[in-house]
Amino acid sequence: MIKAEIWSWWTPSWSKMRRHDETGSSRPILKDDEPFDQFNKEFEEMQAMILKMLNDTSVNRDQLLEMQGRLQRTEQGFMERSAAQKRQDDVDDDDVDDDDAAHNDSMTEDDE
Repeated sequence: MIKAEIWSWWTPSWSKMRRHDETGSSRPILKDDEPFDQFNKEFEEMQAMILKMLNDTSVNRDQLLEMQGRLQRTEQGFMERSAAQKRQDDVDDDDVDDDDAAHNDSMTEDDE
């Protein structure tokens, strides 16, 4: 019963989060893969600890639930960092658009 519960934790929702760029390739939401790689590392370490705990008959349900909580907090932290990075990317894109618009406006005034 407990093993079945644990397996359900192993597919974090971020693994399904992808976006497509102009070429159609799938990539992580973050431009910089370093936070994504760090999260993968943390997640894999926790998975290894869970496997070790599963093989240890002295581990109780409370310890496994504590691990589940750690996995969920790690995933939530990653998703929050991803969302913050996406918002920053959107702001940066808006700033570039504003600069382009200002440049185009100044070009028209100079032409007249």
